[in-house]
Amino acid sequence: MVVIGCSGIGEEMINSKKNRYTNRGFRRDEFFDIYGDKCSIQESSLATKEALWLGMVEGKHVDGHCLSRMHVDKKLARWLIKKLQRFVDRGNI
Repeated sequence: MVVIGCSGIGEEMINSKKNRYTNRGFRRDEFFDIYGDKCSIQESSLATKEALWLGMVEGKHVDGHCLSRMHVDKKLARWLIKKLQRFVDRGNI
């Protein structure tokens, strides 16, 4: 399932994005998936490499981490971009 799809609910999903920063100064943008669930993409504070968090805002939490979110580095982001672009262009992955 692609979390950032925009079909089905309409333009309000795109227009409802919020650009914010965490209390530690990391960029965090929020949006809604096709089911209306609140999601986010956020810069990570990981010190060993550039990374981001992507996924649903609410969900099961363990040790302060939401299990509905992925920690994505640049290598994985490149792979995801290819898959997402194919989905945008062709409707499949």
